[in-house]
This record gives sequence, C-alpha cells and structure tokens, in this order.
Amino acid sequence: MDDDLRARLPDDYEDCMHLVTDTRVYSCGEAVEQVAKRTGAAGWWLTAAARGLPKYPDARETLYRWAADRRSVWGKLAREESLPE
Repeated sequence: MDDDLRARLPDDYEDCMHLVTDTRVYSCGEAVEQVAKRTGAAGWWLTAAARGLPKYPDARETLYRWAADRRSVWGKLAREESLPE
C-alpha cells in the first residue's frame, strides 16, 4: 500500500471498507453509500432520500456491520459462475 494512502486511512482501517477520493476518506457504511451513488447502482437514490431521517447514519452503520459480519454467507449465495463478466 502506498504510504501516502495509508496515512489517510483511519488507524482501524482493516475493520471495514474505505473509499479514498482526492478530498475525503469515506468509511464503512458511508463508503458503500458513496460507491453506490458514484456507480449509479440500483437503489442508490434510497440512501439519498434516507439521509434526512433521524438516526440514519447509525442505522446505515448498523446495517453495514450486519452485512459485513456475514461475508461468508454472501460468498455462498453469489458463486463465481453467477457473477456477470
């Protein structure tokens, strides 16, 4: 990993995913939200609508942690043969 990039990541960077841009570092659920928005993934607009709800950031991070803690399950559901090329 590039030293400049590593210096921008939080100390606990191995605990979740990160999106590093020229101006910011997004972590965990916020990183997933930003990736969905930037790639135009289906339903990204739901997160935009939900941002105004009370406790949305807490709920987003709780959902992220729930999904991240079940990576092995998602891997079994999305077998290599079923992924688009």
